[in-house]
Amino acid sequence: MSREFTTRRELTEPDRGKADREATRAPGMCVAPERRSMLRSVLVFSLISCATGICWAQPRAEGPPPGSSASELPPVEPAPAPAPAPEPATAPEPAAATDAPATLPPPRLRARLELDSQRTARAPRRRGARFHDGFFLRAASGFGAYEESLFADDASEYGGDVEGRTVGFASLGELTIGGTIAPGLVLGGGAYTAQLLSAHFKLARDSDGAPPSELDPELRTLALFGPFLQWYPNARRGFHVEAALGFAAITSDSGGSRGFEEPDYQAIGAGLVLGSGYEWFIADEWSIGVLGRMMAAVVTGEDDAEVRWVHGISTTPSLLLSITYH
Repeated sequence: MSREFTTRRELTEPDRGKADREATRAPGMCVAPERRSMLRSVLVFSLISCATGICWAQPRAEGPPPGSSASELPPVEPAPAPAPAPEPATAPEPAAATDAPATLPPPRLRARLELDSQRTARAPRRRGARFHDGFFLRAASGFGAYEESLFADDASEYGGDVEGRTVGFASLGELTIGGTIAPGLVLGGGAYTAQLLSAHFKLARDSDGAPPSELDPELRTLALFGPFLQWYPNARRGFHVEAALGFAAITSDSGGSRGFEEPDYQAIGAGLVLGSGYEWFIADEWSIGVLGRMMAAVVTGEDDAEVRWVHGISTTPSLLLSITYH
């Protein structure tokens, strides 16, 4: 410092100003290298920091946590494939235009069509409803003509050959039970009866005598028991035909015996029943109808004098009302 001041004193005034300027510049030139070194250090530090930040910003692959193996980790499920896009709906084709305008049906026809559509829209019937199948049961009652032929050969007790005829009016009955063995075909058993209500007996012209009173009583009943077949040509319709063949018997009572007492006269034989009719359903299984029936029988019996008599009986024509479960 003393040397510096000494030099300044020795300088002239003009040189002093120059020396001052050089002295002022000298310290700055001495410190410039230090500043450049500092700036270089700051620049290097900044570059290192940026590089470090970029490395940390990059995503790193996830690995298993320390201390665990890859086999212990749950399997990674693949992402589901995207659903295919629905196909675009096609627009309906326009209805073809008709040249002629639509005509409405008459009001009555329109009402009938609406009623038919309502019936169609109802719940469907169960299987077998209004169809002739399964169990069969029928009861019928009506009236018919009654005709009976009576004869006995060589009846010496009554004067020889005796022959006569009874014509009258009878009440008829029927009770049958069975089952369907084929579509529309019924097999079962039945009881058929004809009870004489009023009658008139007339002897034949060539008869040698008259029969005893027990053979022309006030009460007379014909009954037939046996198997029957009934057939519906269309199982959904009501027309049917029937036939029965079985054991026949005729009993007569003059009015004195009743109940389970032995009748005054009895004859047995065989008989046949034929008939046809039509039925209308009133429920899923029940129907009512009309039935035309013919019953014929041939029976024989002995009276108190041990004379054998032969009877030929028929109830034709006859008409009955029936109710059937089928």
